[in-house]
Amino acid sequence: MGKKPSWRTVGLRAFQVLGILILVFLTISTFIPQRNEFPPGEYPGEISRPLRLLFLDRFYDSPLNAALWIALSLMLIAAVMFNGIRSFRQKILHLMLAAVFLLVAADKSGNERFFITLREGETISLDNYVSHRADAHNVDLTLKRFEIEMHTDGRTPRAFRSYLRINGGRPAVLSVNDPLAVGRYRLYQSAYEKHFYFVVNVNDTLYEATFGDTLPSPSGPVALDAYDHRSRRFRMMKDDTAFYVPLETPVVKHHSEWYISPQGEHYSSVIEVAEVSGLRWLLAAGLAYLAVMAWDFWLSRKRRRKK
Repeated sequence: MGKKPSWRTVGLRAFQVLGILILVFLTISTFIPQRNEFPPGEYPGEISRPLRLLFLDRFYDSPLNAALWIALSLMLIAAVMFNGIRSFRQKILHLMLAAVFLLVAADKSGNERFFITLREGETISLDNYVSHRADAHNVDLTLKRFEIEMHTDGRTPRAFRSYLRINGGRPAVLSVNDPLAVGRYRLYQSAYEKHFYFVVNVNDTLYEATFGDTLPSPSGPVALDAYDHRSRRFRMMKDDTAFYVPLETPVVKHHSEWYISPQGEHYSSVIEVAEVSGLRWLLAAGLAYLAVMAWDFWLSRKRRRKK
């Protein structure tokens, strides 16, 4: 009968298999559809439930992703501490790789990713979207103009881009597949929304509004809810009760005279924002690891030649 493998050998093999499975899972996860790859509200519904249970629809910045990178780091450190790896240079390489994995985990758990929606002419502060505010890292973004290029069919967008002004100063262009680095943030053009704007005259006071906006009136706030194309009437909501205003026809409702006329189309840009504050450290650690690995490979080849 053959000699039974020791517990150390069994544990080492188990560590190796587990590490390979985690790496395979992290590799496969890059092919899982992410919510930031779809316009808001258009993520495939039939697959969203099982993916959502494990944060796989937002895997890149999920707790599970960070936990797996930490697990890989701890496994490499344990392999070195318990002499699973005997070569000194290999121990150094594994510890450096563990440091890289820990930096990846820190990036996943410490940096935030979020979406902003900017209307043309609107200015927002990124500081309002992150949990750890810092004036030194705040960025003000203004969407000056949104531009769409259509295919020859006139219905399908070929490209779209946002013309931004950053901190009231330098202009910048953000487009699909061409992200923009701004301070500690990386901006990605994600999607866009099309809005129809109207001029609402309430008792000779003019308001510019789109669907969903709330307007003041003597009897209280009123929401511009929707438009019925058949009857050519706007549905207005006041205290969960609807009343209707025909297009470009004055109507007296709730002690006010209402008159609504179309103004034109406006666009909103949907932008994904990712913090990348630790990216330089991660890049430096990765380059250092590659340099030591190349040095180890060169020494190994030199030793083989001498033999």
